[in-house]
This record gives sequence, C-alpha cells and structure tokens, in this order.
Amino acid sequence: INGESTTLTISKFDLDKFKEIEDKVANGESEKLQKEFLKNNENNQSMSIPKPEKALPGEPIVTVGFSEHPELSEGMKFPISQADRLLAELDKKQRSDRELYENSGWYHKTDFTVEYSINGEKNTYEGRYDIGDGDGSLTEHIKSYAQYMLKDDIIKSFCSDEKELDENKRNYKYILNELIPLFEDFTEKSKYKYTPLITEDNY
Repeated sequence: INGESTTLTISKFDLDKFKEIEDKVANGESEKLQKEFLKNNENNQSMSIPKPEKALPGEPIVTVGFSEHPELSEGMKFPISQADRLLAELDKKQRSDRELYENSGWYHKTDFTVEYSINGEKNTYEGRYDIGDGDGSLTEHIKSYAQYMLKDDIIKSFCSDEKELDENKRNYKYILNELIPLFEDFTEKSKYKYTPLITEDNY
C-alpha cells in the first residue's frame, strides 16, 4: 500500500553556527539555510542510541528511506515496536528544538517502508514521516494520516471518479481496521516498550 503520496547517533546543535545562519534568513538567504546548517552540524558531538532490537516472530519491519535527519541513513531497519518509540522520541526532541529561538527550526523529512504480513500475505506500506512535526509515534502518524484522508472533502479531491474513490476508501479503512491494530499489538507485546531510546542525560 502506498499510504502516503507517503549503533545510531543524534548530533547536538552548533548553536553559534545556527545564529549566524539565522541572521541570513532575515537578509533573504533562507533557501540556503537548511543545507548549510546540516552541513556544519555533521561533525558536532553526538550521543549513542541503542542498536536495532530483536524483532518478535512475524513483527513488521520498518526500513528508513531518504531522510533529512543527519543520523538516519537509508537502509536502516527496525522492528515496528522500536521504530514507534524511536520516531516518537526524535519527534519530541526536534519539536522542542523548533520552539527554541536559538535552536533548530525545521522538521526532517523521512521516507519509510513497513514490511508486514496479514493472514500469510506479505505486503508493504510506504509513507513519509516529518520528524519534529508533532506526529508522535510512527503508528500514530499512519493512523492520523488515514483518518485525515477519509474525510469526505479531502478524499474526493484526490479522486477522479467513483471507482478510484471507492478503492481509496477501502485502502484507508484497511489501514485503520487491519494495519494499525497489527502494529499496536506488536508494540504492546515488546519487552522494550518502557525502555527509552534517548534519555535526558543525552540531550
């Protein structure tokens, strides 16, 4: 389903460099802001995040695609239970940073693919998660997106005829009724569910 037309480290921010770049925004140089900030942030001190946890039998696997987050690389794989916690924590941290004048001002676009199996049938879900946009866990993001797309005026704007409308409705209802419960079940079963991946001491 293409649901959305959709050891790790976290770098600490170079605040002095950000202030310098921020001044450029006021002078009309905002197009270069993000690339320049990320480039100068690459060599900053970083902190470790645990390696991918062992997946439960049959657990959906999340693969990171292209990501603007400096510490997420294409091809990284996590079980859904860990990806849920990891993205929720990264999102919370980045969201907090965005609200501070002297810190990071962007979200990090991150493509992802979830490989899963229901009733013996293998399938994939593809989407994009914006780290720092306040979406919470990956499952919460997918659920919110499907609920949004099922709004009558929204889904109709993406469909050219009744056939396409019916098909899209079935897909999003499938996500809510089948996919989300599957993801939530594995997240609930995980023995690591109360183990933070990022601690306050690392900030």
